[in-house]
Amino acid sequence: MIMKWPGILRLMMLMCTACAFEVTGVLVQAAPQTSAPPSNAAAAHLHLYLEQAAEAMHQGDLASAAEKLRRALAIDPHSLAALNNLAIVLAREGKPAGAIPFYQQGAESASW
Repeated sequence: MIMKWPGILRLMMLMCTACAFEVTGVLVQAAPQTSAPPSNAAAAHLHLYLEQAAEAMHQGDLASAAEKLRRALAIDPHSLAALNNLAIVLAREGKPAGAIPFYQQGAESASW
């Protein structure tokens, strides 16, 4: 259930897809993405990069997480999970201005 969250946190929760992702300590169950999926091999690589990025985020290795998320976006530039989580990583790195375009891309890619 999505409650009334202030500003960017609410946007972050709406943008997650496919899996459960941690957003500032809150586990969010996301809806499946509706855009055309990548090929099976690409989808497997995408999923692997997203898993590796999530693990790196949990370990506090933000540089590695950002690298994996950028690789995921190279496969699927509309991956809401990759866009959202890269924005989270950038915000955690103290780069909120760098995070905003990824939140915006995710919001534009999402089908409401």
